[in-house]
Amino acid sequence: MRFPFRITQGDRLPDLVLTLKNGLGAPIDFTQFAYSRVEFMMRPQTGADRRPVINAGVMDVLDAVGGRVRYQWAEASTDTPGNFVGLVTIIMQDGRRWTFPNRDEVDPFIPILILPKL
Repeated sequence: MRFPFRITQGDRLPDLVLTLKNGLGAPIDFTQFAYSRVEFMMRPQTGADRRPVINAGVMDVLDAVGGRVRYQWAEASTDTPGNFVGLVTIIMQDGRRWTFPNRDEVDPFIPILILPKL
């Protein structure tokens, strides 16, 4: 995803839907390994306070073979307008973690823009 995902301040739709890909660009096949959960983290892109606005948000697996996951915005997730960056982490059953995006990109984060209300 090279363009920012856009959502308006206070909105809870649209959901953030992503296709997770391995280092070669192929979709992650969740049926090939034992995972316990998929988590979403989002923090401000810049500024002195870069603490996560969302930490360990639960993501649903929509397509296990095709690597599609979804985050449904929680009540306060979009309260503050601005530029944010996100990461997705697959937590394996044995506790190991696999973080996305993980490809060799200039910006290794998911860009998210929360637009101010008019």
